[in-house]
Amino acid sequence: GATKPRQHAKLKLAWLMSFPNSGSSYTTKLVRTMTNASTATNYGASTRDKYGCSRPIAPELESTGPFWQSNTYEHLGGSGGGGGSGGEYLLTKTHCGGYCNGCGPSKYFETAQSFADACSTGKKSTHC
Repeated sequence: GATKPRQHAKLKLAWLMSFPNSGSSYTTKLVRTMTNASTATNYGASTRDKYGCSRPIAPELESTGPFWQSNTYEHLGGSGGGGGSGGEYLLTKTHCGGYCNGCGPSKYFETAQSFADACSTGKKSTHC
């Protein structure tokens, strides 16, 4: 069967799947700006606080993410009310698997499970 995004407490992840450098950072910024909802990313190096640290959405996800993309952590989307009304979904940027810069075709092959695993994990930029 299909693999679902990881859950934490009341958070449900809504994956924004895209190819790298295809505009997903702009998309998540637009969502934050227009709805006041928080967003996350699986890529800690792309989002750091003023101390240079990636901020995981939960302590047990410190090394794999996802990581908050903004400094407002309490507003979730997806409740149907708009305006940061406290929904249950956290829009989370991911590129999943099956892409590689400068690699031969053999590096692009993925099983359904390895692709899904790559969707739900990322990397922290620094250990704070």
